[in-house]
Amino acid sequence: MERNYGAMHVMESGSQSWENPCLEDFLTYWFYQVEKNTVKPSTAATFYDLIYRHIVPKLGKYRLSDLNLFLLQAFFNQQYENGRIDRTGGLSYQTISSMCTILNSALNYAESNGILERNYCKDIRLPKREWKKVRVFTKEEQKKIEYAAIHSKNPNGIGIILCLYTGIRIGELCALHIGDVDICQRVLHVQRTLERIKCLENTGRKTMLYEGRPKSHSSIRDIPLPGFLVLLLQEYRDQYKPDAACDDSFISGKSGNPIEPRVYQKYFQTVLNRAGVGNANFHCLRHTFATRALEEGVDPKTLSELLGHSNASITMNIYAHSLYEHKYEAMEKLEAVYRV
Repeated sequence: MERNYGAMHVMESGSQSWENPCLEDFLTYWFYQVEKNTVKPSTAATFYDLIYRHIVPKLGKYRLSDLNLFLLQAFFNQQYENGRIDRTGGLSYQTISSMCTILNSALNYAESNGILERNYCKDIRLPKREWKKVRVFTKEEQKKIEYAAIHSKNPNGIGIILCLYTGIRIGELCALHIGDVDICQRVLHVQRTLERIKCLENTGRKTMLYEGRPKSHSSIRDIPLPGFLVLLLQEYRDQYKPDAACDDSFISGKSGNPIEPRVYQKYFQTVLNRAGVGNANFHCLRHTFATRALEEGVDPKTLSELLGHSNASITMNIYAHSLYEHKYEAMEKLEAVYRV
């Protein structure tokens, strides 16, 4: 999609001059000419959506000189309280934080190039992040899901088992190559992710399937595989992928091509229905893995590395309820001391 750069004038010498442009014109220039080619395509697609679905509709017509602290703070407050496009509530902390990062980076560029006197976005105070209780399958539900997945006519049911016992994300599962599942060394190499993103090039396509590196370095990790899972993965390889090359997709469709996450999510729903388990999204498998690990005494630092979190505090915040229940059970054991 091409956009008019509005207030930007390209001089014969190649220099650029600005006369207090409106934010929409400046963000369009900054996104396409400065930022877009310095980040991954998936990140660029996310930035595009946040800029043109949220920032521009509310702030786009303001001149850069009008972007004071009070205006910007009111904008972020409003987005947090009632920023959803369908007007059903506010945006998540993560979305708000990402928008603030985008706007701050763009206005920093404007400030450093003399287009803006001061970037007030630096002084914005974001709402405190609230960690919501996650949906975790009970042990009974988990066994029903495992049975339905293993006995599914679709061989890709192995992916559900793999996620239940490694905690990998659906994009990471769909991006696995045969060579990433090292049966001999009993380790899973997580080093890429698969997702459908908005196509920002003039190719005639609205979206494209993109395979790339995970968003953070900590998400690139090796996960040791327990013995029972190695046996299941070996059986799957022997039966369904006997002649597969290292670069072939581990989970694939009939054509051999990778299965994109939204298609696998639909398959997961059919497994849930067959198992008689209430509706849940695929990410609940990851939450279930983390909770079971805590229940079995895996320490938060080790778990955070298995999950690909940047630090253990993130893990503890997300699974605080699981940690509390584990601590409660531990404290109940002190009754034996009291009874002596």
